[in-house]
Amino acid sequence: MDDSDLRQVFESFLRESEEQLGEMEAALLALDEHRQHREPLATVFRLVHSLKGTAASIGQDHIAGFTHRLEDLVEGLHERALAVDDRVVSRLFEAMDALRQMLADTGRGLSEPRPEHVRLREALDLLVAEAGPRVGPSSLFAETPVDPAAPPPLQAPLQAPLPAPAPRSGTRTLRVQVEKLDRIVDMMGELAIARGRLCALFASGPASWHAAVEVHEQTERLFME
Repeated sequence: MDDSDLRQVFESFLRESEEQLGEMEAALLALDEHRQHREPLATVFRLVHSLKGTAASIGQDHIAGFTHRLEDLVEGLHERALAVDDRVVSRLFEAMDALRQMLADTGRGLSEPRPEHVRLREALDLLVAEAGPRVGPSSLFAETPVDPAAPPPLQAPLQAPLPAPAPRSGTRTLRVQVEKLDRIVDMMGELAIARGRLCALFASGPASWHAAVEVHEQTERLFME
């Protein structure tokens, strides 16, 4: 395998990830300044989620595993299952610095995590366990944010309440817009196709590495959606 061809794939990953970490740092600084605001946490979650997906798609499992645990922690913070205190903020900045080191190590061809990164992931595990399991759907995946300054919606005229439907044991329903569900299904298919193409191009040898870079970038755009 030609190292220069492999470098093309990693350079795109490293460049995009470094940009994402720059955005993440700005969001963490905003969170440290305004710890009750959810917007910085939503930004961090989006960036970590994207980085996790890209790392997994190119076989950087240690980065994908670390960002997955960080993603769980940020979700718990966003859902108010854990307070954003000095201890948590410090861990978030440590995680960002660790990700920068992991990317630098990856650029040098190193794939094994450093011992300090293993210990940091264990510390993140403890925080996630402290937050407890998530109950109900995450508001991080809400379609649109609610503006607290917006006027309340108009109330419909009062009517006699309709009788409640009889409960059906063992049955639970979830309402999703048809257009949104169709897009999710389409994206799942596109990701599966892109992953298959990427694996095939890697297996084809150096002659196909340039095309692999293009497929990787297409996959990244899908994760950003």
